[in-house]
Amino acid sequence: MVIPFSKYNGTGKEFIIIDNRTTKLNLTSQQIVQLCHRQLGIGADGILLLEKDSSSDFSLRNYNSDGNESKIYGNGGRCIVKFAELLGIVENKASFSSIDGNHEAIVLDENTVRLKMKQVDEIINSDDYYIINTGSFHYVQFVVETDYIDVNYQGKVISDLYQTQYGAVDVSFAQYTPMGLR
Repeated sequence: MVIPFSKYNGTGKEFIIIDNRTTKLNLTSQQIVQLCHRQLGIGADGILLLEKDSSSDFSLRNYNSDGNESKIYGNGGRCIVKFAELLGIVENKASFSSIDGNHEAIVLDENTVRLKMKQVDEIINSDDYYIINTGSFHYVQFVVETDYIDVNYQGKVISDLYQTQYGAVDVSFAQYTPMGLR
């Protein structure tokens, strides 16, 4: 079976996007893992399926590279809206549903989509970091100097640490400037 797909990149996150309005593709977790595999598959952080929806412009089914269905990510949400625009489903504004509810977006120009995320409903903080739930979990750690952080290594360690508790976790390091050192 030949399955047409597109591959989009949203701020460093890669997605395989499939127009599933007529295909009715039902991938298994194992198939998703294989397709997302960077050496043996297409390579991606996840798969986005655009589907019909009776109450909005379209519906999004979002799968992480581990094969599990997930809540919407900002990067994936922007990519799916741009994909829907190129298919002629939406023009300047989009409304779509996902596993975590309804979402809205505005296409500003050829390269910019503004996605309205849901309000933060949970913040877990400690002395060193915050975990914020915006529909998906984000780990944010404030550091004195980001240049001295091995972002890829530390980000993976932190993401793996919280994977079983929260599912996929985006990791960010934010640099702050102490008062008086501006």
